[in-house]
Amino acid sequence: MNKLEKEEKVKDLIAEIERYRHTYGNSQTIQRFEESILEANNPKLSYYFASAIQDANIKAHAAVVIESKDLESNYYFAKYIPEANIVAHAKVILESKDAKYNLMFAANISDDYGKAHERIVLESKDPKWNYAFAKEIVGADIKAHAKAVIESKNPKYNYLFATYILNFINKNINEIRKMQNDSKLKKLLYKKNMDANIQKLQEEIKDYMAIIEAQSKVIIESKDPIYNYNFAIYIAKENIQAYADAVIESKSPEYNYYFARDISKEKIKEHASVVLESKDPECNYDFAKDIEESDKKAHAAAILESKDPEYNYLFARDIEESDKKAHAAVVLESKNPVYNYYFARDIEGADKEAHAAVIIESKSSEWNFEFASSIQGANIEAHYEAIKDNIKNSNDKKYLSSLKQFYTQYARDNDYTKKIKQLIKDVSIKKSSK
Repeated sequence: MNKLEKEEKVKDLIAEIERYRHTYGNSQTIQRFEESILEANNPKLSYYFASAIQDANIKAHAAVVIESKDLESNYYFAKYIPEANIVAHAKVILESKDAKYNLMFAANISDDYGKAHERIVLESKDPKWNYAFAKEIVGADIKAHAKAVIESKNPKYNYLFATYILNFINKNINEIRKMQNDSKLKKLLYKKNMDANIQKLQEEIKDYMAIIEAQSKVIIESKDPIYNYNFAIYIAKENIQAYADAVIESKSPEYNYYFARDISKEKIKEHASVVLESKDPECNYDFAKDIEESDKKAHAAAILESKDPEYNYLFARDIEESDKKAHAAVVLESKNPVYNYYFARDIEGADKEAHAAVIIESKSSEWNFEFASSIQGANIEAHYEAIKDNIKNSNDKKYLSSLKQFYTQYARDNDYTKKIKQLIKDVSIKKSSK
């Protein structure tokens, strides 16, 4: 039994003692057990005992927790034990210099060390916890945390911080509009204060915009396609092409497609070039389908070269100018029964016999049945012959039952389906008699 398992077992025992206190009788039994917990000098068990057992020796357990310097136990003790010495636990957290627990302490436990906790988070320069502190703590030094995040050069947290700052800007703009729309009498009575408040709000907006501008530079320099796309679409009001350049340089086919689709087509050739060079069949298909100005032939060539049966089928189905025969050749060559069936079903002028031959060769019960029952002119007997051995050789009663239900529900009333249903019935009887 490892340490964690032992701790869990003791926790269960503590809970049982409190639940069945009347069974254990006088407090001496509990007291002896508590002494053994204290002797173990385990901060987690001491915290658990103090939180679970009435009349526990809070000071003694607190001493174990504080001396252990264990951050989790000190935080929980301060948060959940009413008699806890908040100052003593806070000092442990402060001395640790741990940004996460200093943020948690400042956010959830009332003490006199708010600025001290904030200073540790700032000194950590960790973008995650600086962003969280600015967002969660009332009265946080927004500018100082923004500076730490900007200096980290982390695109994710600079983007998140900018979205948070944007809320302040919008709030201030709304406040200014509200003041400007007040009644003439109110404006006359409070003009001096109103003008001062508007000026203050405008100065704050200016400061916030400076933060966003600095974070924008971090995002662009990072060349991260996700956050350049997000910044351009949700935050930026100008200089959109700088974000486009960053996305282009990232060589991400997905975000070059998104950028050209959602934000700006000014550099459509450059975005298309990235997608084409990637040879990614999905992005080439999406680019050709969704962007009217795209070079359909170039994207078709990339998809044909990919040999991907799914996107060759989709391109032939959805792009009017597509070379159906060329895409069909790729699908046939793939030997994939799924997309051969879809191609025969959905593409006008498809060579149904050729696609049927692939499906028959695959011996797939599902797709032979689908083809035979859905495609007009299908060779019923050939598809039946392809799957009858699957049914005969199956030892899976559940499979046979579900297949029979499938045929019963969807099959047409023809000789092919009657034979298959009879075969399933015969095999089922044969299997059940063994």
